[in-house]
Amino acid sequence: MLGLRYPAPEAAWAAAVRLAGAGPGHDALGLAARETLDHGAQGQVRRVYRRDLGPEAACACAGDLLGPSELDPSLTRVLEVRPAALDGATRREIEERLFERWLAEWRREARLEWTWGTAPRTRPLSQALQQPLSDTAGS
Repeated sequence: MLGLRYPAPEAAWAAAVRLAGAGPGHDALGLAARETLDHGAQGQVRRVYRRDLGPEAACACAGDLLGPSELDPSLTRVLEVRPAALDGATRREIEERLFERWLAEWRREARLEWTWGTAPRTRPLSQALQQPLSDTAGS
């Protein structure tokens, strides 16, 4: 996919009109360079999965232009659609996503305990650190 992020929603909407006629046969890197130099876009070509592009990508085909939205001044040009395959790259991506979910869950449940000497000496500090922060912004 070719992702183009514009500095303002108006620029993204103007680009959508400009790029509507450019189909899958267009040079993606040339298009990204032109949009970057002439219209201030930030472009990148990379591999993504449909689920990362949201519901509007569910039936996207090569050449389709996704976006922009009122909240997101970016466009995505679908360069190629590959059938799902459990190859090495996909397997690594799945493993990384599963690990990130697992790690996030453990981080939510983690509790820190400081041990600076004996347990009786550090227990009050550890208990204090586990308490929610009070609102001290107004003091």
